Amino acid sequence: MSEDVRIPPERGATAGGLPAGLDMDREAHDAWFRTRVREALDDPSAPVPHGQAMEEVRALIDAKRRARS
Repeated sequence: MSEDVRIPPERGATAGGLPAGLDMDREAHDAWFRTRVREALDDPSAPVPHGQAMEEVRALIDAKRRARS
């Protein structure tokens, strides 16, 4: 998974949600999402293995849960 696709979950975990305005406007969100997917598909860097991406997401979720406690 490229950095472009990983940004939204990280933003959601660290900044409390999607970029301003995208959570309310479906068309804006769709355009933003499609752009990010296209950028990710066109990214020439080496892909991140699924297991590694899942570990990173789990670590972010666990850190957020610990911060709430």
